[in-house]
Amino acid sequence: MSKHCSNCGAELNNSSSTCTYCGNSNPNYTEKKTQAHASMSKQTTPTKKNNKSKLPLIILIVVIGFFVLNKFNLNPLTTNNTLKIDLNNIQETIDNTPSVTDDGNFYMAIDDTFSLAKTGVVVTGKVLSGSIKVGDKVTLLSTKKGEREVTIAGIEMYRKTLEEANVGDTVGIQFNEIDYHDVTTGDVLATPSSVKQHKIFKAAIYLLPLETIDMKDINNRFDGTYYFNNMDCTGRIEIKGNKLEAGNASRDITITLTNPTAMKKGFTFDIKTNGMTIGKGIVLDFED
Repeated sequence: MSKHCSNCGAELNNSSSTCTYCGNSNPNYTEKKTQAHASMSKQTTPTKKNNKSKLPLIILIVVIGFFVLNKFNLNPLTTNNTLKIDLNNIQETIDNTPSVTDDGNFYMAIDDTFSLAKTGVVVTGKVLSGSIKVGDKVTLLSTKKGEREVTIAGIEMYRKTLEEANVGDTVGIQFNEIDYHDVTTGDVLATPSSVKQHKIFKAAIYLLPLETIDMKDINNRFDGTYYFNNMDCTGRIEIKGNKLEAGNASRDITITLTNPTAMKKGFTFDIKTNGMTIGKGIVLDFED
């Protein structure tokens, strides 16, 4: 490109858009501006990444992961391995763990039972895990009569008929195929195969301070009552070291119940004697 004006022949200044002498257009200036603008546009245009194509794959991986955890019961509190707990944090762990951990499977401890004319048996309780619908099949786990499968015939809450009950709901559930004597307070309704009854289990426990319970300690083979949700279970405790003093904790505990009770690893319970709570515990593993 010429550095002189094509009209008057004067030398052109590239910083000006026109000839200084005759006012004729400066072609060098126009070309330089266009190149700079093109260069700038090229540098500032962001590179678009095709993230949308990866989104379905990520969602699929997450969904499969949750399915596997639920299907094969891989919740950290319910694996086949013994639940691990730090000896120094037993009380804190137990106090901060709900009596039943919501793992998505239906679980309800029965508070009371009623036999109503023309409606069959109605049991009441709070849904502690999962959800249930009318027509669903559940397992009734009875401390006296074992396990049997039953069908939900109806659900009511505060005199309103429902099609579904969710975690946290206090409801009445109707059954047509069982008798009033087949079910009692403390029995459990649960998703089939999601929970089993046990009599012997490993536990970590702590005792309340001496000034609270007025007991110095409990000895090996102590006979107490173990309160799961709303079920009082009598049983005997075995302590490694033969004694546990008030205000202390231990994770080397084996408890043998008189009757089998529905429970999972991670369930928490109260320890009572003569109607007074003296400590609390958490289920670590099973030995039956």
